[in-house]
Amino acid sequence: MRIHYAELKSGISRTPEFDRKKLAQYAVNVGTKCGHGCLYCSTGAMLRMHKSFRQCGENPFEFGYAILDPKTPQQVVRDAIRIQKRGLILLCTTVDAWAPEAQVT
Repeated sequence: MRIHYAELKSGISRTPEFDRKKLAQYAVNVGTKCGHGCLYCSTGAMLRMHKSFRQCGENPFEFGYAILDPKTPQQVVRDAIRIQKRGLILLCTTVDAWAPEAQVT
């Protein structure tokens, strides 16, 4: 398993679509790709243009690698202090936070 590291812009992101569905107002993601290779995964289609794939030289539709943000905990703390409006936070809307490769961050 290849593991790449790429810093995301934020630790806690607004989720307008989840908010519209009354699921959550925010999301925390530990990266942009996990190494499972789930057949139902939509991450490649949703994030195919994300800069992390170009930075790592990987195809968003292939498997066998993960892209993680090692600074997620620090970014979550920073964003939690800055966010004024409280709301529900979904953990990992695009990747699996409990994947073995995500446990090293």
